[in-house]
Amino acid sequence: MQERAKRLAFAVVLTAADVATFHSYSGVIWRTWGQYQWAEAALLALLGLWIASAAVIWGHVSNEVRQTLRERDRTFSRNPALAPRDPRRDSDV
Repeated sequence: MQERAKRLAFAVVLTAADVATFHSYSGVIWRTWGQYQWAEAALLALLGLWIASAAVIWGHVSNEVRQTLRERDRTFSRNPALAPRDPRRDSDV
């Protein structure tokens, strides 16, 4: 569980750093190199690679979050004292 929390924190920090870097430097880089068609294609390819790598990282993190939730639900289902009560049981209908 501790390892999953570290991975989630890493993904959040990495994404925040990526957004800050892109926001700060993309305009300057695009104005400088965007006038060359080959450089424009290379910049767009790098941007696509950057986005794809972030998507892979978040895909792994989301799978781990789902797995953690499933494990928690299994723990609750094994221990009846932790499971929520059935609301229909106390109704007068």
